[in-house]
Amino acid sequence: MTRLFRPRWLVWSASRRGEPMEQDVTDLLNRYREACRFLWNNFLRDPDAHIGGGQYRVSLADERFCDFARMKEILFTALVLREIGREEFEPCFGAYDKPIPFLRVSARKDTRLMINRTLPQPYANQYWDAPITRVPEKIDLAFIDYFDWNSSGYSDFAYYYVRIVGCSEHPEIVGRDALLEVLNGGVFADDQGSTS
Repeated sequence: MTRLFRPRWLVWSASRRGEPMEQDVTDLLNRYREACRFLWNNFLRDPDAHIGGGQYRVSLADERFCDFARMKEILFTALVLREIGREEFEPCFGAYDKPIPFLRVSARKDTRLMINRTLPQPYANQYWDAPITRVPEKIDLAFIDYFDWNSSGYSDFAYYYVRIVGCSEHPEIVGRDALLEVLNGGVFADDQGSTS
């Protein structure tokens, strides 16, 4: 299999402790992303949810969302966790998204980062307008999942949905969730992260 070129900035910024990350798993995560997009857009998306003008009727109580969350967990285990020898970890997607402690997202310095203004709260509205809008020099981002603004219509999952687990420059944002465009980052498996 041909490996895509990885820019040097991606590998350098992946190091939080001055040592390289264990394994670049960006391609594995992209396979998971593509499988999720295909399933949602072609089989689970409700074509009748479109109410016009780019608007969709959204009901998070819809069984499709619950089914999709469970399918994502199965896909993630099959396409990512098993491939990196971490199949004992149980991902949890849905309203109680938790970061995957051994997957870190590496972001290009000074690219756009949308940070939630508050700490995570299940079923709460998310406001991605914190005053810090650029990736700081040293930041530690734990992968949660992919994100798309459109939760009922066609989805591209164009963002990494992450939790900020460390930032010496801005400690006030630690613990908050953030969105980073997939094109501006990569994912690395860190053998230092726990599996709990």
